[in-house]
This record gives sequence, C-alpha cells and structure tokens, in this order.
Amino acid sequence: MRFSRSRVVLVALPGLVAALALVLALDVRSRGGAGAPPSVDRARAALDGVIDSAGSAERLCEWASSKLLCAGLLQDAGAAPEEVPRLLCWGDYAPGGDSVPGLVMRVHGTGDDGQPYESDLLAIDVGQDVRFINPIYWTGTRISATGTSGAHVEIDCEARL
Repeated sequence: MRFSRSRVVLVALPGLVAALALVLALDVRSRGGAGAPPSVDRARAALDGVIDSAGSAERLCEWASSKLLCAGLLQDAGAAPEEVPRLLCWGDYAPGGDSVPGLVMRVHGTGDDGQPYESDLLAIDVGQDVRFINPIYWTGTRISATGTSGAHVEIDCEARL
C-alpha cells in the first residue's frame, strides 16, 4: 500500500501520542482522503450517532477515521458522561495543501465529575461516510489550525446561535 504525503491534522489532547496522529493521517489518505467537508446535516446526524455510541468503546470507535487512534485515546479519556452534550456551533476547516478538509463541530457538556467541558470534533467525508478524527467528545479537545502550530481553529459560535 502506498501512502501519499500529507500534513497531519493534530488534535490538542493531553496524552496524545504523535505516532498515533501520524497513523491517522496516513490512514485517511490511504483510503482516498476527502475532497470536501460533509454537509452540516450529515455531520449532525453522525454526531448523534457518536453520542448514542459513547457507552461502548467498540461502537464509538466505528465513528472514528482511525480505530487505532480512537482506541489509544480512549485509554486516557475515561468513561463518557451521562449527560448528553449540546452542539454549540460549527465551522469549516479548510487548511489547504494536502490536509483533509472538514467541519469542526463544537460541543459543550458537563462531565460526571460536575466539571464543564467544551470540545471540537472534526467531521470528515471518508468515501460515503462521515467520520470524526476524534469522536471522544468529553475531553476538551481542540483542533489545531495547522499541522505545526499551537493555534487552534477559531469558530464564531455567536454567529451560529
């Protein structure tokens, strides 16, 4: 199998292993990558599937663009909270170059410990399906603006309310 060159979409999450991010980028590109972000309706439907699947690691990782990355991140994430998160807003992710475009979906909720969280999930088209770079929504994930910077993608949530 040949892998095309690709910039890695980094997900800011404590304990993220750089090797897993590289596997993710290679995995998405090897399956044809994505040409355009999914529609908001398709991404929202997929997000509903993620939330419904959060009680089962196997089912949740079915929504991931890389099951290996998802399984690795779940080891540090703990169990999904009982409370269902609320979708705050969304915005296009179009980094350019060889990076995979997508739709960033920002969710907000409260963990079982009573602490609030706000996370960004990057939805991408993979073939006929919508998948998430990281479907683990309760960990405070942010999406890096580029593969090499510490800056995060900005979404104007006020404009989406």
